[in-house]
Amino acid sequence: MSEKKGILVPLILFVVILVYYTLVGIFSQNIPYADDLSLLASLYDLSNQGSVSATLSILFSFHNEHRLLLPRLATIGLTALNGGVIDFRWWVWLGNAFLLVPLAVFYQVLAGRKISAAYLVPIALLLFQPLHTELVYWGMASLQNLGVLALAVVTLYLAAGPLSFTRLALVLGLTLLSMLTGANGMLLIPAVAFVWLLRRQYWLVAGWLIIGSLAIGLYWWGFDPAIQSGIGAEQASTLFEKAQTLLGLLGALVESQRYQEITMATGLLLVLAFGIPAARIVQRVWTQSVPSADRGALFMVALGGFLLMTMAAIAVSRQLDAALFVTRYKIYPLLLLICVYLMMVLTSMTPARWMLPACVVVGLAINVIGYWRSLPRLEKHQAYMNEQLINWERYHRVDAPTPFMRHYYQQRWTAAHREGLYLPPAIR
Repeated sequence: MSEKKGILVPLILFVVILVYYTLVGIFSQNIPYADDLSLLASLYDLSNQGSVSATLSILFSFHNEHRLLLPRLATIGLTALNGGVIDFRWWVWLGNAFLLVPLAVFYQVLAGRKISAAYLVPIALLLFQPLHTELVYWGMASLQNLGVLALAVVTLYLAAGPLSFTRLALVLGLTLLSMLTGANGMLLIPAVAFVWLLRRQYWLVAGWLIIGSLAIGLYWWGFDPAIQSGIGAEQASTLFEKAQTLLGLLGALVESQRYQEITMATGLLLVLAFGIPAARIVQRVWTQSVPSADRGALFMVALGGFLLMTMAAIAVSRQLDAALFVTRYKIYPLLLLICVYLMMVLTSMTPARWMLPACVVVGLAINVIGYWRSLPRLEKHQAYMNEQLINWERYHRVDAPTPFMRHYYQQRWTAAHREGLYLPPAIR
């Protein structure tokens, strides 16, 4: 009987993950979508640059508020592996492979407390489902968003554990890499500082904040908001509207654009569900004469704080309607829900017998809803991408926000094709 139980959990995890990656394989297409065109243009420009200074300038250049060094290097590597030919599906596959990183770290958190791997099943059900629909087909979005999250999870887990010079160097290096994957990577600086502050490592906190401030200053050097800010950043809103957007992002699990009050109420409940146990953990650590904390619990608090700061940063520049329309942001409340679940498991002396079955049911419900709601969207997007390919091949038209961008991306796309850097799929 015990052997059957030992096989059942890995089998469930394997099936959940396999189904999700099968979906990714079906709906990823070798056609650039939205910001994929920006990375395509960068790859084309890099292939035609001879000087080191010009190459470094392109690699470290801004795309909106992001310096995409790591995504650019990843796409260069993937192109080299594919014989020097760009295949946008590889971008999606690598980006979604990053989901395995938080799963592995969450397993380590449970293993550190000798908690059964069965408690990993609700986590897998929440992570590996397509509620964050855009990440299933959008190469750059998956590389950037999931890349930052993978780096952040590892960084915060290392920061919450025993420190050595090697670990400190890793925390710093991973933080810098995260910043060079997406701008929200710099939010790791306050998140890590908070962990070390709770552990009374004051000199380390001071040094970390000084280095972090210098890194942030260098990051924004040369940034011109009038040129590089994205369209979303142009939308001003009041403090009350920003708070509404933040609650909407948090409650995006229910995704109700018609009844936004339900979404915001769900977001408020999620904040409370995270905030109350997190405050208890912080209070317990802070009031101890000799600071010592369960690594897993402290890691969950830090990761939840990072996710909240990320959603707050998004809320600053987006209206509620626009935020709810963007499906890739749903990965953040999903991960925050996982933090709530793990804090509940870790802070229970002995988890109640009903806890795991109940959480599996909730995770399965969200998983099924994710597939049910996303499949029609994925099919519609697949048809749109085929239309995009036809417009480019036959009419030399590209869907982009401005006339300049349409001309620039069409020119680079066509040139990449002409030089054999990109081979389009057959029109379906």
